[in-house]
Amino acid sequence: MRPSRTHNVGMKHALPLPTDLIPLAEGQGGAFSRQQFLALGGHQRQIDRALRNDSWIRLGQGIYSLQRSPTFETYCWGGLLLSGTDAGSIGGLAAAHLRGVVSKPPSSITVWGPDLTRTVGPWRFRRGSRPRQGSLPTLPPDESILDACSEATPDEVLDLLAGALRGRITTASRLHAMVEANERQRHRRMLLELLPDLAEGVESGLEHGYLRRVERAHRLPEGIRQASISDGTRSDVLYEEYQLLVELDGTLGHIGNGAFRDAERDNRHLLAGYWTLRFGWRDVVVDPCKVARIVEAVLRQRGWPGPSRRRVSRARRCPRCH
Repeated sequence: MRPSRTHNVGMKHALPLPTDLIPLAEGQGGAFSRQQFLALGGHQRQIDRALRNDSWIRLGQGIYSLQRSPTFETYCWGGLLLSGTDAGSIGGLAAAHLRGVVSKPPSSITVWGPDLTRTVGPWRFRRGSRPRQGSLPTLPPDESILDACSEATPDEVLDLLAGALRGRITTASRLHAMVEANERQRHRRMLLELLPDLAEGVESGLEHGYLRRVERAHRLPEGIRQASISDGTRSDVLYEEYQLLVELDGTLGHIGNGAFRDAERDNRHLLAGYWTLRFGWRDVVVDPCKVARIVEAVLRQRGWPGPSRRRVSRARRCPRCH
């Protein structure tokens, strides 16, 4: 008696998955392609059954995940597999996130490759041959940061650059040279303006605002950035000759226990002969002229003679002063 067709179908559905599937997918963040699965000896009906049973997740056309809760890295691999090439690389803000420069994963993942792919998903495919680096192919550090700057808003560019330099992902001089050589770099003028300041130690938008809106706009002396005058501390701005410190307080790290540590450090510095002035975002951004007047007054009390150019006795009044 011949076996029924139903029995044969049941036997086909019971085929074991290829043994090499799990190590392959684990090396790709849990993702794999239909072509890879079939090349390992799998069958389309196994894919269909796994999707019906919710054992696998469909990431995109012909791309699947063994993880039912795919990670950001899984989706990055999905984009690389969708590009259909071994020459693809992750760029933009996604690359900056993978390198630890951007804390929050971006909603769109940039994938560079020779060919454009159109599919529904969190990917932005860009045509072009780009260098790649790492087990999860990503643009090299310098290219990653500048590509991320191209996707960032002007307000985000400074923090992105500062984060890359703080994490020693790259250097300001290398980035400056690359931007000068690329006339098509987005935010080029802004980058060429920011990078020399960052090379001097400016680490945040607030510090940059103080340098530009307070010190330079009013022709105050430029202090030393990120100076340490006691063990385990760094101060935003030090006017060493006049033993004056300026601390620029954002919200993060300056509330609760952070505020107590700030006060303790200020007291320690006062005993060592250093005065401390503290300003926040609103001071520097909304009323930098008032900040400049306060800093000038304290500097004069501590011996600053004023600007030397043109024998001006007072700090310059900027266009905002009134």
